[in-house]
Amino acid sequence: MSARVVISGYYGFDNAGDEAVLAGLIDAFQAAVPELSIAVASANPEATRRQHGVDAFHRYRWREFRAQLQTCDVFVSGGGSLFQDVTSRRSIYYYLGTLALARLCHRPVMICGQGIGPIISPIARRATAALFNRAAAITVRDPASLETLAALGVRRPRIEQTADPVFALRPSPREVGKEILTRHGIDLNRTCIAFALREWRPRAGSAPAATDPNDEHILGIWAEAAAFAHRELGAQVLFVPMHPPDDESYARRVAERAAVPAVVLPGPCPPRDLISVVGCVDLMVAMRLHALIFAALQGVPLVGISYDPKIDGFLRLLDRTPAAEMTSIEGEVLLHAIQTAWDARAGEASSLKQKAEHLRENALRNGSVLASLLMPRVG
Repeated sequence: MSARVVISGYYGFDNAGDEAVLAGLIDAFQAAVPELSIAVASANPEATRRQHGVDAFHRYRWREFRAQLQTCDVFVSGGGSLFQDVTSRRSIYYYLGTLALARLCHRPVMICGQGIGPIISPIARRATAALFNRAAAITVRDPASLETLAALGVRRPRIEQTADPVFALRPSPREVGKEILTRHGIDLNRTCIAFALREWRPRAGSAPAATDPNDEHILGIWAEAAAFAHRELGAQVLFVPMHPPDDESYARRVAERAAVPAVVLPGPCPPRDLISVVGCVDLMVAMRLHALIFAALQGVPLVGISYDPKIDGFLRLLDRTPAAEMTSIEGEVLLHAIQTAWDARAGEASSLKQKAEHLRENALRNGSVLASLLMPRVG
């Protein structure tokens, strides 16, 4: 007999990282439960149906959300960084609301492959602890999340560290990435350095003015890095926007300031194809977590810049540290990190591939945990 799950996360917003998370969850779940039926809460249900081949409904239509929950066997909340209130003070209450709704519908809840925290608000901390302690299963992607849940007082169910669901995703063939790069002007016979950047603001909600000194300083550092990649390392410069149009617009500002030939990949691009694209470059310099994950998946040497604890947590899984922190980033330090990674890139590839394979095995365990919850239904 087939089973049905509802999945909630940051889906339908054209964020390549979160769409990759959903694709990874689907791959892991269907590998463990082949006849599984999946419905996804999405901001753009039609795009989610088309891209992922699953049922979808609008995430903000609560009557429909409740109706979907009433016909499912397990509610899955994951993955990504849903339960934190640093980059957004409101979204955590949306995701807590979905857990509460599932509980009202008497449906078992699986918190899946998530990065938990930081959670600052006392109200959010208490609500998270209360709802997580009533979950049927919890898996997290890194040790820091285990520590956060312990500090919150989450004692049950047993929490398992797996890995980011993206590691379970099967990318498109390498030829797809090559075709995309060739179409946009990248010469596959020359080296290429990719940048996956986002506009950084010191505090959530504080949009800088057009002449904000901090914004201009950071823009100049990125431009210097792109110019260094082209002029000193002889590499083509590729910008990979993970969350268009914002990342795409910021990349164009950096490229203009750098005043060197550069390609800004237009988005959105399906995550499986984007991973294939990343597999064709020689080095990834990124603020975006999932751009770093894409690089690790493909054995591409990487330079990670931290603006959020999730970057540090992922790099620790690779036995690496951030090249710089956004709160104190300086051009000389970043250029040195890029040069060092560039010089060591041949040896880095094999090491990253080994670590990525281990993380893939862990990510697939998310599917096994779901299967154990569904066992009476599909057994």
